[in-house]
Amino acid sequence: GLRVEGNPARVSFENAEGLRTRDGLAPTEFELRGVASAWVPAMARIDGTDVVLVAEGIDAPYGVRFAAYNGSTPNLVNGAGLPAGPFRLGRPCPLGAAEAIPAEEGFTCVQRYDIPVSCDLQKAVPKALASVQGVARVGYLLELQAKDGDTAFAFAEMDAFAPDSDELVLRAGGKMPDVRTAVANLKVRTNASGLPMPDAGNGFVEFYGSNYSPAVLETPEGGDPKKYDYNDKPSPDAVQGPGYGCLQVHDLGTKTTVLSFCHFNSSSVPCDLGIGKGTGEHPDWTFARNGGEFKARRLSVWVK
Repeated sequence: GLRVEGNPARVSFENAEGLRTRDGLAPTEFELRGVASAWVPAMARIDGTDVVLVAEGIDAPYGVRFAAYNGSTPNLVNGAGLPAGPFRLGRPCPLGAAEAIPAEEGFTCVQRYDIPVSCDLQKAVPKALASVQGVARVGYLLELQAKDGDTAFAFAEMDAFAPDSDELVLRAGGKMPDVRTAVANLKVRTNASGLPMPDAGNGFVEFYGSNYSPAVLETPEGGDPKKYDYNDKPSPDAVQGPGYGCLQVHDLGTKTTVLSFCHFNSSSVPCDLGIGKGTGEHPDWTFARNGGEFKARRLSVWVK
């Protein structure tokens, strides 16, 4: 089992007399995470039938995992030479825990939207919690809670692309002009594995109330004209009313989608949601229709 003693954490093994490593080195393939942090490689040492773990930046371990990747070759074995199998221990990250990240950085939450499986902003417009002028930084926090209660999140903050918070939040699609803009000083914090976390990167925001196509425009550079990604084109029918709709933040340094919430102007089918690169045909999660795969879904908007 897992015991957390502040920092370090301690994992106790059964049938572990003579616990050792087959190469005589420190145990490998252990990772720790905090309540709202990514998995971080841990330094490990053997203490009897326990393994004691510490990790940089994790002051209060919330979970531990071991040999979590395909092809993992950990070196931990018992006295008989039998290897330890993959496992994960600890508590799930609760919905809302990641709000500590923007709150500790001095951000104010101006909108918090518990996303239904299918949503139509024309019929149920998320309320703004506050209206702030002179915004310098804006952040979007997407939280996706799995059926087992564990919540994946990504918080992307950047230099504001509008000075008024009312222009940065979700609103009725017909009142939401299409925003397609580069953003400076992108900073990403996430507990999702494999997602880049720049501190001052170049980002790109696609915030459309209209339909859009995968057609590639001059900026940003690159993109796939046959797939929805970081370089899509809002449709000219935007003036005629709301369309598919999307809010996406992309990291241009790696050409990776950080977070995505699409199809928010129709209640007929599930919305599209994702953190990191899309797992389907399109890298930005368009047409994923996966809203029903989660126990809960939340988008919050933060400014300072």
